Amino acid sequence: MNKAITLVELVIAISLMSVVILGATTFDTSSRKFLGSSERRAAVLNELNLVLDYMQKDAANCTWSFNSTVVGGDNWLRMNQDLTNSPGNPGTGNVTYVFGVANANILKRCDNTGACVILSRRFVAPNYTLSNPYQAIFNSPTVRYDPTRAVDNSTNPQVTSGSIYFYPSEGGRS
Repeated sequence: MNKAITLVELVIAISLMSVVILGATTFDTSSRKFLGSSERRAAVLNELNLVLDYMQKDAANCTWSFNSTVVGGDNWLRMNQDLTNSPGNPGTGNVTYVFGVANANILKRCDNTGACVILSRRFVAPNYTLSNPYQAIFNSPTVRYDPTRAVDNSTNPQVTSGSIYFYPSEGGRS
């Protein structure tokens, strides 16, 4: 009896090996795509959390009032603060959040010295509402991985939070 490999056995072995390699390659490609998508979504979510943490902290230190305006096409939300801890003069400082519509979806935090820090380049049209000088509402803040492109959950995810309400501390109200 001859113990050599026949052509049929060789073709079957190559076919099985091709199926195994194809499956492994497909699994690897899908895993990489899912990981990239998850990393982009996490980056967007972390950026939104960072901005909301800053705003919440500043609103907690706000002792006077909020005001909102549009300056040069940019939306401004100013939180007036008592930097000298003097109840008789509560408006000694402020923190301003500037959303630059003309400046590629940049959200900046500026203090009363004029020093600004860019918190995000991914905001999509934040909308502030002031129901009175003592309540600011950040309506459904939305961050997108690339705000210039359409939403795509795998390559350009978008995260939207519910409306956020900010109140100044009780010490500044009169």
